[in-house]
Amino acid sequence: MKVISRGISFFLFFCSMLYAKDASNPYLYTRGFLYSKKPSRIPKHYSQVTPYLWVDPHVNVFTSPKEQVCLLGFAVDVRDSDVTQQEIVDKLEKALSISEEAFHAEGDYICGRYAIFYQACEGSLKVVSDAAGFRKIYYSPDSNIITGHAKLLAENLTERQVASKFIDTGSPGEWPKAYPGCYTAYKNVSCLMPNHSVEIGSGKVDRFFPREQFSPLSKEEAIDRFCKLARESLKGAEKQQEKPLIFSITAGLDSRATLSFTDTLKQLPIGFTYFGSITEDLPHAEKICSQFNLTHITAEDYPKKISRQLRVALESNCYYLFVHFNYYLTQSILEALGEDQFLMINSNLLEIGRGWCGMGRYHHGVDSYPANTEYAKSTGLHCETLLGYDIRQLFFWEQQLGAYLTLHLFGYDVACDVFNPYNCRAILDTMLRSTNLSDNNMMWGKVQEELIRRSWLYTPEN
Repeated sequence: MKVISRGISFFLFFCSMLYAKDASNPYLYTRGFLYSKKPSRIPKHYSQVTPYLWVDPHVNVFTSPKEQVCLLGFAVDVRDSDVTQQEIVDKLEKALSISEEAFHAEGDYICGRYAIFYQACEGSLKVVSDAAGFRKIYYSPDSNIITGHAKLLAENLTERQVASKFIDTGSPGEWPKAYPGCYTAYKNVSCLMPNHSVEIGSGKVDRFFPREQFSPLSKEEAIDRFCKLARESLKGAEKQQEKPLIFSITAGLDSRATLSFTDTLKQLPIGFTYFGSITEDLPHAEKICSQFNLTHITAEDYPKKISRQLRVALESNCYYLFVHFNYYLTQSILEALGEDQFLMINSNLLEIGRGWCGMGRYHHGVDSYPANTEYAKSTGLHCETLLGYDIRQLFFWEQQLGAYLTLHLFGYDVACDVFNPYNCRAILDTMLRSTNLSDNNMMWGKVQEELIRRSWLYTPEN
């Protein structure tokens, strides 16, 4: 018995030493946060900013004068690029003093990657994310813990509450290794869906968008509104960040549409392209950068030796992985960009307006596929429209992009933060209200082409 007891003691000691070693890993849960009244696992590089809140060193914290609003991350006001981040939280607190609905209405014009804690009008503490959930928020209905990473929350729950098995979606071919709706790989750990708030303590989730009846926009109205807001968004990112902006450039229409707004920036954009299995991106990106004399940085996605530190961090930061993308590409990104030298500009959210949700597996309605059904369960949507908004469009925004695609950002986090100039409810709403799902020509694609034609980037081949 003594031998067994010593063996168990040695094993527990070994595990505690291994955790202590990993807890000091600077890549572990990077750009994240932890809110808990009784935390049991705090990454060593996190700093305590309030009695119950710890943040990664890369995370900026802005608190309103009466401490009713606290913003973690990076944000700009798309109505006025000169508004500072501190002024943003001040305006949110002022709106909150009127009503919670006014608070969310003010938040519609904030673009960035952030989590916002706020003292609700009835006295409860709530949390919301940015428009598309770029800053992931995880919560447990059975605790008062909120984190930016699913595994970090699981580590702060009791052994009884953690279950690291995959949830069967019923459609592994459609959603490989994905967790539809608010589900994650851990029991009692949920992902907060975009356009929802969660109350700390009770775990009560409420939808706050859309709030008004859907009204369509014409192509001209959409272009004018979209251009104005998107330009201010990029200008705000340049003004609020001391780091240079680096733009992801591919063979797709989205990245060229984003480049078309850079003519008002003080510095020429820097291009970035990763290549490997997607070979068509590199020649297109090289041609654009050469044509307009832009600096171009590349990273190759191929198998290579990965440091244990980086591998452990990626396995913990992402609760599921596109393994080659995250491991090998992240190593290449670190080698190409260094650590925290740039702000990466991403364009993926433009897909929301291109009618993709009206085709293929989304075309037959929310309940046609298991993943869609799980989304409907977790959001309470079992109807065709919500205030006139097509549920397929909300599904694509909140699930396909908000809960699924944004997981890619965990792979970039060890090297740089990511900013999408369209990650703003006012901008995404503009795209939704100018898209007719019955239009197989994808109207928003036509809008993007028109944007490029009007810009400095225009040539017949572009």
